[in-house]
Amino acid sequence: MFPQEDSISTEADVYLVVYSVTDSASFAYAGELLPRLRRRDGRRQAVFIVASKQDLVRGRVICEDDGKALARDFDGKYIEISAMLAHKVDDVLVALSREICRSRKRHRHLHDTGCIPQGAFGSLRKFFRRESPHSKSEDSVL
Repeated sequence: MFPQEDSISTEADVYLVVYSVTDSASFAYAGELLPRLRRRDGRRQAVFIVASKQDLVRGRVICEDDGKALARDFDGKYIEISAMLAHKVDDVLVALSREICRSRKRHRHLHDTGCIPQGAFGSLRKFFRRESPHSKSEDSVL
C-alpha cells in the first residue's frame, strides 16, 4: 500500500497528506507515510495534513488533537475539511498555492506563466469534491 521509496518525489513543492476522521486505518497510514516523506526530502518541503469528512461527526474516530499532534510531529500544517459541505476546501487550495509559490521562488523555478500551472486548481477541486460511497450517509450532519 505504501509507495516505493524511490517513487516519492524529491522534486515536490509540497506534500499533501489526507486522511479521513472516520477511518483509523487512513490516519495510521498517514502516520506511517509522513516519516518516509521526511526521510526522503530531508525536511525541505512543506507538509499539509488534511483531515477530511469533518461533517461526519457521529462516525468520527480520530479526534482533532490527534491530527494536530501528527502535524506538529512533522512540522506540518493541519486543517480539517468537509468536501461534502465544501467547508475549508478553498482554504486548503489557497494555502497550497501560496506554499507552492514560496517553494518555487526559493528554488528559482518560478516561470513567467506564474506559480501554479493552469488546471491545477480544477484538478484539486475535483479531488476534494469527488463523490464517496459514504458522502450521503445518514451520519452526515446537515
